[in-house]
Amino acid sequence: MITDISGVAIPTKEKTPRMAFKQKAVREIPCNTLDEINSMDFPEPEYLVEGIIPKVGLGVIAGNPKAGKSFLALQLACCVATGTPFLNREVLQGDVLYLALEDNQQRIDWRSQATKELLGVDSVPNLSVHTQNNEWLATLKNGGLDSVKKWIDDSKNPRLVIIDTLQVFLGVRSGGADSYQQDTEVIAPIQEIVMTSSIASSLIHHMNKGGGVMGSQAILGSSDWFMQLQKEEEDTNGILKGKGRDIEEFSETLVRKKINPDDKRGYIWDSLGETKLVKGNQETVEVIGAGNLIEMEHLTQKKPIGWTLDDLMAHIGNPNPKTREKFRKRLERMVKKFDLEKRGKYFWINILRHEVIYTRDDSQPRTPTLIS
Repeated sequence: MITDISGVAIPTKEKTPRMAFKQKAVREIPCNTLDEINSMDFPEPEYLVEGIIPKVGLGVIAGNPKAGKSFLALQLACCVATGTPFLNREVLQGDVLYLALEDNQQRIDWRSQATKELLGVDSVPNLSVHTQNNEWLATLKNGGLDSVKKWIDDSKNPRLVIIDTLQVFLGVRSGGADSYQQDTEVIAPIQEIVMTSSIASSLIHHMNKGGGVMGSQAILGSSDWFMQLQKEEEDTNGILKGKGRDIEEFSETLVRKKINPDDKRGYIWDSLGETKLVKGNQETVEVIGAGNLIEMEHLTQKKPIGWTLDDLMAHIGNPNPKTREKFRKRLERMVKKFDLEKRGKYFWINILRHEVIYTRDDSQPRTPTLIS
């Protein structure tokens, strides 16, 4: 109690004793200096498929409908299960689980007969295939992720799990959260199983109409590697592009390989090589073939064998200005590579690099400017 000037007591509140709080221990962030990290020895990266699929990690193979993703997935599964090279690359053999969620057993049987014959294998005992015919469909909602983990734990040598397709496995999800958050929440458990089990997994996925991966960026952001199969419906060739955290970016031209042209069962993909080189080779073959015909025609008309860009475009029969510019650049590239010889505006085939299909006399004039 305290009093005022007149001595009247003034009531006061008693102070509550301050409680003693125990200070929480703060952990020190574990660190290494950059020099320490630089002095460490790290093992070389290991691959499930040489150079393009890591031994451990989650990946995505995406493509347009009917591009051939499932054929590629079945081929990959058979190759890893049997130790057969995949797209001319060595593989690490082991047990494979293939969730063919959009296929039935009859379709898998139909396709796999051709796949095995084309790969040159008779039996694939360590490839487990789950289809729509089984007692229940292994989706996320049905507990499929736990069942995948059980398969990994029960397998003697698990190497690869393929989920075809991601959309069917995830099913219809409720709204409320943004798509990135939703995708992160469902992809993270798959990635955790993959990493803790030290295996590889491939999610077969679709592209959207804009040419991007269907869904949010979380799907690619959570993956360790990514491949995109591009193929026009009427084209027999495809382009496989890939990249990853520990993978050098690549682009290869693929061609469908069948038992025979009339075989309806299916096909495997065969790599023709780096897209840039394959395209260059195809362009060279096209120009050399046209050049041969033009030079033969000139000889029959007793004209110099040299031909111009206009001659080439007339032979091809495409007046499109963009096509003309494309061929102009192509001819200049071929001159630099010594596939063609050139003087002024005239070109002719360099016989030191390519055979000609007619008899060329060294005395024959190449261009009008060379006529004596």
